[in-house]
Amino acid sequence: MMLGNINSFLGDYEKAENLLLKGLPLIEDYFSDATNELERAYSYFFVLYEFQRAPNQMIDYMNKALEAYSKSGTNDFEWIKANAYNNLGIAYELKEDWEKAINYYQLSIAINNRFEDRKLQLAKNYLNLSTPLSKINRFDEALSYLKQAKKNFKSLQSGLLLARAWSFEGDIYYEIKAYKQALQSHQIAINELTLDFQSDNFYQTPATNSLIIGNRLNFVEFLDAKAKTFKALAQQENKINNLQAATATYDTITKLIDLIRTDFDA
Repeated sequence: MMLGNINSFLGDYEKAENLLLKGLPLIEDYFSDATNELERAYSYFFVLYEFQRAPNQMIDYMNKALEAYSKSGTNDFEWIKANAYNNLGIAYELKEDWEKAINYYQLSIAINNRFEDRKLQLAKNYLNLSTPLSKINRFDEALSYLKQAKKNFKSLQSGLLLARAWSFEGDIYYEIKAYKQALQSHQIAINELTLDFQSDNFYQTPATNSLIIGNRLNFVEFLDAKAKTFKALAQQENKINNLQAATATYDTITKLIDLIRTDFDA
């Protein structure tokens, strides 16, 4: 099962699926009473199908995880329900069924909110919930949940997730044409990502090189949002300096992409 999961992350989805399908009957036979082992196995399938953007399969395996929890007859594994509900929210987002996504995220929040050691998962719930809320124009609620997510991520020192929360806040402000607030949020996202990433702290291995490239790709994403916001602000205020700032930011993105290519080729 672990090899299948590794191949999912490597992008060899056919091999991953074959390995997972071979391993699942063994898990279901030998660990039929081990709810946590079953949940882990079903989660591997969820990850595979999330990469492939296959929400129906994602839903099937999370329902299997919920069924395993139900059969356990104990409340010792409520985190399984919380994880499954959150993952179902992700799946229904892919189906653009915003109301169902909201419902499942809220179910996950209701469980995670009861446990002190689930603060990170709770913050992820808040961040995830903000997306479907914004899709149905419930922007104030989305911003409120993002505020809670940022508070948790900051206390947990989860730099990348904190940066993503700020970035999505910027996206919402952009959507409602509050471009100055959007620009501020995107800049904070960039600052948080910079603080979270210190390449000198890493040994040069394939895994850490992948992490370095991944962080630079996040920079590209956040800088692109910032540049787009500068451009929109230039049109809104008719000020040339904002357009110049957008152009300068796009130039930075081009240089960063060249750097990523160089590192990838190396």
